[in-house]
Amino acid sequence: MSCSLPQDMRLQRFASILLIGLLLFCSLMPAMVVAAGEVSAESPLVERPDSVPGESSFTKGYALYSPEFFAQFRPELWSELQGNLTNFLQKPSEQALSAFDWVPLLQLAIALAIGSLLFYRARYGSSIDQNWAFLLRHPWAGGLFIATALGVNVLATPIVFWNWVQVVVGALCATILITAMLNRPRLRRVIMVLAGLFILSETLRAIGLPQPLYRMYLVLVCLVATPLCRAAARRQQVRNNGRLDPLAVAFYLGTLVGILGLLAQVFGFAALASNLVDASLGTVFVWLFAHMARHLGEGGITSLMRVPWVHDRRLIRQLGALTERRAKGLLCLVVYLYAFLSLLVIWGFFPNIQAAWQSLMAMTFSFGEISLSVETIFLAVCILYLTVIASWILQATLDSQFLLPKGLDLGVRDSIKRLMHYALVLFGLVTALGTAGIEMQQFAILAGALGVGIGFGLQNIVNNFVSGLILLFERPVKVGDTINLDDQWGTITKIGLRSTVVETLDRSEIIVPNSELISQKVTNWTYSSNISRVVVPVGVAYGSPLDKVLEILSRVAVEHPDTLAEPESSAIFTGFGESSIDFELRVWINDIGRRLKVRSELGQAIDRGFREAGVSIPFPQRDLHLRSVESNLQELFVSGQNSSQPDNQGSNL
Repeated sequence: MSCSLPQDMRLQRFASILLIGLLLFCSLMPAMVVAAGEVSAESPLVERPDSVPGESSFTKGYALYSPEFFAQFRPELWSELQGNLTNFLQKPSEQALSAFDWVPLLQLAIALAIGSLLFYRARYGSSIDQNWAFLLRHPWAGGLFIATALGVNVLATPIVFWNWVQVVVGALCATILITAMLNRPRLRRVIMVLAGLFILSETLRAIGLPQPLYRMYLVLVCLVATPLCRAAARRQQVRNNGRLDPLAVAFYLGTLVGILGLLAQVFGFAALASNLVDASLGTVFVWLFAHMARHLGEGGITSLMRVPWVHDRRLIRQLGALTERRAKGLLCLVVYLYAFLSLLVIWGFFPNIQAAWQSLMAMTFSFGEISLSVETIFLAVCILYLTVIASWILQATLDSQFLLPKGLDLGVRDSIKRLMHYALVLFGLVTALGTAGIEMQQFAILAGALGVGIGFGLQNIVNNFVSGLILLFERPVKVGDTINLDDQWGTITKIGLRSTVVETLDRSEIIVPNSELISQKVTNWTYSSNISRVVVPVGVAYGSPLDKVLEILSRVAVEHPDTLAEPESSAIFTGFGESSIDFELRVWINDIGRRLKVRSELGQAIDRGFREAGVSIPFPQRDLHLRSVESNLQELFVSGQNSSQPDNQGSNL
């Protein structure tokens, strides 16, 4: 099939698949850029000019109002600045150039390749996911951003100037992409200002701005940012009629950060002020990059599910739309977990993401004699989750590859899948509890506690659970059966552990406890087959030709396309009624779902046949016998009619 596709269609498919793979691989890259760009100790762009390695944020230096601080502004300070700028702009050594001269070329090739794929997809793609719209509007910015992200995280070099170029280009491209992703113009302007501040700060760090000058720069930033953030917060709150939205809260937090940073600088806590401003700025970009990574990943998953050779797979069709939702949920969990770890690093709680993860996993909680670590709980949850996912995939595989091709009944297939699901979940639960350190002896204690609970208040739950197992094994009712329960017709759509879902004819759903289906009388119309009898009662007027009536009824039954020849239909005389001679037409159909429709069509056909044959269907009649009345009743009745005639004529006038 694929060999017969046109050349441009095959090229488009190849480009789409390659682009999806690249974007799924790089969906975590934005958060990694911030984490690497903000906290990596080896990067020369991160070494703050106002701090010393190992210096605490609460180490006090010279206060801004002290003579010692102003004494630092001497001629040697400007010479130091000039020397740092010269070192920043000087040509790297031949050894560094020879060792890393291939890095810029590789990054340029990556940027051109990804940019070309994005441009091709934006121009010739048949369908574009909304999550990719912002990226496809700026394909070359997307290519450069991914290339610089790879350079910061994977292809790092000791060349300070090139690292600064990567940071600046990456920040500009990220700003273009983020502003294209956001739909609020006011928020776009804020992002542009923050990006400009970020680039300026990184530039001053790269050139090695001396500490006193960098402190004055931070003071200026805080003096300008504090009133601007305060005014922006008030305007945003006024637009929302006095209510606080996330953007207003962010502006208020920016005001607080500006005030605290200014106070810390004034009183000599330079490292604290710098860390506070940098961490706040990094928090904003971590949130934005995580949001962008989620959009890229979700767009990649959606596009991957739309690729024909993936979408047309029987297993994928059997799994349904739940596959895409679960994949997106897992992606969001990974992205925001990584962003959370990045925030811990940015705010100085841990030196790097690996240390943050290891420290969180080492935390322990005690419940009596049982001590559990976060790592143990995490592994137990992962085992349970993977067990559920494996059960879900195995059910779809078993159904699509084995049960469905063999033509097994829907109820049989559902019972097999349910039993396999319960077995796998039970296995996963036991494995997870074993991973958590709960031994079999403690299982026995737990079973005893459950026995006491059953004796006091869990009888109904256990009864429904056991009844659910009986329904799956014995199968008195199964998924797809049409039943009549408490004068309610419906079709069983799901048999769960505790209850069964029945969908009625008016599309409402009834939740029936499993114990009621076992203990009460249930009419199952499709227990052994879907064949059902339809009975149409009919009455004709006295004096009608009975042979003709039976002939018409038999002809209507034979001519209807849904009636079965075996069992044979029958038209029978049932008795003499008060107003009519009663008959019944009894037919058999092979689809219980068409019962009401067939009954309606048979009634219409009988009416047409009776009209053509001159057979009438009588109205109900009653004879009233008056045993004792006044002798002059007839005269009073006639006189009453005569007296009412003038009134009627007057009303007509």
